[in-house]
Amino acid sequence: MEVCDLHTHSYYSDGDASPTQVVRKAKKAGVKILALTDHNSVSGVKEAIAEGNKLGIRVIPGIELRSKEGEILGYFVDVNNKSFLNRIKEIQKRTKKVFMNAVLEFRKKGFSINLPDVLDMGLKRDNVLVTYLLKYLAVKSGWKIKDLKAIMKGGKFEPKFSAEEVVKIIQKAGGVPVLAHPWYSHGFLEDSKIKKLVKAGLEGIEIDNGGRGEERSSLVIKKIEKFAEKYNLILTSGSDYHGDSIGMSNIHKIGKHNCDEKIVKKLGEARE
Repeated sequence: MEVCDLHTHSYYSDGDASPTQVVRKAKKAGVKILALTDHNSVSGVKEAIAEGNKLGIRVIPGIELRSKEGEILGYFVDVNNKSFLNRIKEIQKRTKKVFMNAVLEFRKKGFSINLPDVLDMGLKRDNVLVTYLLKYLAVKSGWKIKDLKAIMKGGKFEPKFSAEEVVKIIQKAGGVPVLAHPWYSHGFLEDSKIKKLVKAGLEGIEIDNGGRGEERSSLVIKKIEKFAEKYNLILTSGSDYHGDSIGMSNIHKIGKHNCDEKIVKKLGEARE
């Protein structure tokens, strides 16, 4: 049965619900196994696990880390691993710098930004994401987020680590690295890139997260399936839920893009 949602976010990254609320929504949606995969943070995992234990939902400790090329999901990471937590802090520090570089760049371009308003969008400010700024500007200016992203070009807007390095960071924390929404990341649908990631330790690739419009075409899906077959990668899926007050909530609805329990079993076996 498809009762596993392996891609969700809380307000510890760019979601609008607490970990407890995410788990409760998952329960209502009929989810049996849930992965909390906040961007650059595992701060909400223990809370989610505690609520999951109350409601009979298995919560997998997860994370989503951004690399220079795109994002990598990590499943079954050790949230008490000090080296891993230090890496996360390092990533968060770089993320804050990217955020401030973006603020300066948009102000140069004539955009009006009230920084306290932007920061208030991130309920947990230890993990300041440029996503907050883009959403703020999209609402205030009427620009599309993809067009706003196009303004942020150059190394000063890039994360610290390459995709291969992120894969290894997750592995060293006892986690299983899975490529997130490859149709949304530059170069990730090329065989040469997948091959490098597999060599670094990649174990899976996401085939569904609720959309991304025309970018996730039938041709792209076939490509992902071929990569999975060629490199023996686990095909995962999940809602990529961020909350109910966010514009894409009708697409990224919790429990809507589940995968089978067999997938979770495969992910668990990949740790051994």
